[in-house]
Amino acid sequence: MLEEKLPPTLKAVWSRSSRRELFLAIASCQTDSIDETGDRYEVWRDDALGNKVLDEAARQQIEDFDALVGQMLTNFVFLVEVKEELVGQRLILKYALDQAAPNSRGSGTKRLVILQPVPDLGFAASHHMEVEVPAGLVVDSLTLAEIGEAEDGSGDQFAESFPEGRVGHVNIEPSTPQAVGVLRAEISVARQGLFFFTQWTLISVVALVVFASLVRLFDQFFLKMEPDTIPSPAASILLVGPALLISWMSRLPEHRLVARMVGPLRGMLILSALALTIVAGLAAVRLQPTVWEGAWWVVVALVAAVSVWFMYFRFDWRIRGHQPELVVEYT
Repeated sequence: MLEEKLPPTLKAVWSRSSRRELFLAIASCQTDSIDETGDRYEVWRDDALGNKVLDEAARQQIEDFDALVGQMLTNFVFLVEVKEELVGQRLILKYALDQAAPNSRGSGTKRLVILQPVPDLGFAASHHMEVEVPAGLVVDSLTLAEIGEAEDGSGDQFAESFPEGRVGHVNIEPSTPQAVGVLRAEISVARQGLFFFTQWTLISVVALVVFASLVRLFDQFFLKMEPDTIPSPAASILLVGPALLISWMSRLPEHRLVARMVGPLRGMLILSALALTIVAGLAAVRLQPTVWEGAWWVVVALVAAVSVWFMYFRFDWRIRGHQPELVVEYT
């Protein structure tokens, strides 16, 4: 690749055999020898150019080749053996990076924004990126941006996609081989599973507390027996609720990112189970009226807090109020 892309200005000075060793060193460079090999190339290039006066086209060719050398020093070449009948056809080869805890900003709501630097964006004429999230999450949107040199962002270009599934794909055609970029991914908790269960659990618990409050205020209208009959037969029925909610706490091993994003939902279920347990206790144990009233207001406060927490989670109030900036610095 280096031999094919070598500018005519450099090719005319050194013979192919004399530069072969250097190009092999660049292609096989290890992490601990990047600086040494890079300095060796710069000495070779400066010696080859000497005091030559280059026109604009020649200078651009040298800069493009310098960028290719830099990418070869810090990246790797992906070699794949293909069947003979596929030679001459356009093939797409994919390689993946598995990140247990990707770089991200913002948490606490159902949506998470991930920023992933793409330092080798210009390495290909068309740069494709695919994001696959673990089960339980979905990709809402992908933005692949080329970061230009202009500070006002006039040289930036963007490509977007809105897959709304576990796998998202986006591609962009870089303007120069030196282009660098950043991938911005918005992922969220899937509406199925734990999110759906938590949503209807809170609706049921809120309805129960509201109805119980009405019964407490208008007991003569709703009840035939004395309102202070304790223990109530409803206590054992109420305890079924906490048992069901706590069962959702014991899940199979899952991806760290899934555990992080659904953590608030599990917290809501724990508080809801606590509220139902207190209600069952109030129905099972005879308490002083003031203690009973205080415990009931604790239940109301718990349900109200969980409801507000779920609204905060559901409507992404934190994400909407503070969007992470699309700023990446390369050194």
